[in-house]
Amino acid sequence: MTPASSPAPASSENEAAPFAAVHSIDKDENVKALGVRDDHSHSPAQSVAMIGRIKALSERIFPGPVTIDYACDPEDPSNEYIVFDVVADGGFKDYREREYQWHDEVEKIVPGVLSEFRLCVHPKP
Repeated sequence: MTPASSPAPASSENEAAPFAAVHSIDKDENVKALGVRDDHSHSPAQSVAMIGRIKALSERIFPGPVTIDYACDPEDPSNEYIVFDVVADGGFKDYREREYQWHDEVEKIVPGVLSEFRLCVHPKP
């Protein structure tokens, strides 16, 4: 089916659509490539929407570019997660509270699965 003849998406897909379109995320294939676990608790569209919300949160707390990457623990490849890379002024003492805020707010978006999302703060040169 071509995009022009596709049926109207459900509301959770509407929420995910802008993020998915910008990042070329196919709800069925690329969400798994991003590392979102398929435990049937969230549809692929809901997973894309959650990633989009966490990206928006990251941009709000750490103004500037935010990149998203998939990673795993090199010693335990089954330990997979999504990394949000951000840039901050100063050293850790200058952005520590914002880092704590990020973790608190992500926990509200994805209760109980915070460990699947990581924040990597790069100090601005």
